Amino acid sequence: GTMLAYSAVYGASAIAPCILNQFKGVRGINENSIFFGYAVSSVCSAIFCPLIAPSVRMIGVKPCLLVGAILVTTFNSSLYYPSAFTFVAGCGINGIGCALVRATSLKYLTDSSPPEKLAHNNGIHWSIFMMCIFVGNLIVLLGIRDNTFIPDDLRYLLCSSLTGLSVVGILFHL
Repeated sequence: GTMLAYSAVYGASAIAPCILNQFKGVRGINENSIFFGYAVSSVCSAIFCPLIAPSVRMIGVKPCLLVGAILVTTFNSSLYYPSAFTFVAGCGINGIGCALVRATSLKYLTDSSPPEKLAHNNGIHWSIFMMCIFVGNLIVLLGIRDNTFIPDDLRYLLCSSLTGLSVVGILFHL
């Protein structure tokens, strides 16, 4: 389920620069918005991952993955009404969600795998994770095709499709 949410985030990450460039000069968006948003996401992920890891044992794997998938989905939603605030806030919340999902899934993988199978299972986990990039970008490719400008109706369709993919992933955790 979490991998579906990640597929949607990677798809949204692919269209975010194009969308933000279209709104440059509007709603506080400038040439630094993309950099600042992704920097906030990285910092939030780096700060929260070590803080979250110990709490996974107390809270449990399934609730942590559910909350992480919900937090990751906010990034897709930030592109419905692009502004500097919604994008940076979506990136920050996404960073916290990524930290929660990564800490939880890797802890679960480590706890569930016997030592002789850990490297094998870890390889499978990261292979599936990398496939998320392909799936998310495939959705974007089918939606955008040759367009360099994304009209509002196409932006809403892409964001809705990616958010829907995330919601399906969230439902797998229930």
